[in-house]
Amino acid sequence: MSTMKTRRAISINNSLSHGICNYSCRLCAVNKPGYRGLKKYQPAEVTARVVARVEEAARSGVHVRYVANAGDGEPTLHPDFTERMAMFGRMLRGWSAPVPAPEVSVVTNGSRLTRPGILDAISGNGISLIVSFPTPDLVAYGEIMVGEPDRGADLLAQVVPGIEAAMKQAAEGRLPNLHFHISPPERDIVRRDFPRTLEFLTSRASAAGLGEISLILFPATSNRSGLVRNWIGGMDMY
Repeated sequence: MSTMKTRRAISINNSLSHGICNYSCRLCAVNKPGYRGLKKYQPAEVTARVVARVEEAARSGVHVRYVANAGDGEPTLHPDFTERMAMFGRMLRGWSAPVPAPEVSVVTNGSRLTRPGILDAISGNGISLIVSFPTPDLVAYGEIMVGEPDRGADLLAQVVPGIEAAMKQAAEGRLPNLHFHISPPERDIVRRDFPRTLEFLTSRASAAGLGEISLILFPATSNRSGLVRNWIGGMDMY
């Protein structure tokens, strides 16, 4: 048996929903005419193997710092999402390895957080929540997230109640970590709307009893599917 030796922290990007999403973000190939990647939900045996490999690595002294359920699709669309979260929850609750347990997260567009069982499956299993939220502007949100400016109001009407519910759970200590992912590729929009975005999130956090919010901002363009050419050069320092 070979032994892995590394001093670097290891992170895993796990795709529960390969190529399956209810959005069509500007810099993602999923739901685009030229998409040729997988379109399938992750089988239970694959998720179980991810968990087993993390546990095996930990027993040998290798620290997997982070497991993100993000990948190339919307994870909350998985028909067995609740059970998948339970698999990671059982791993975290039963952790006995000589290295710290990883942080496990779900990265979502937030559209399904109010569906029965979705948010509770995340918080009830000690899993962090990351909501992609580039702007509260109705037109810009529709343009960025689905390429249809006129749909922004309807989309945000679905997303915002889920954000408020997550904030309430975080304020009550039920959700271990709540982050909001605000980043390029839409640099001009993100920069222009950032004060409004911050006011939008903090005002709702305050109403929910949450004393602070956490933002994730990438300085370079990010592409979850990895299948669209990056047409923006350089870095952006906010």
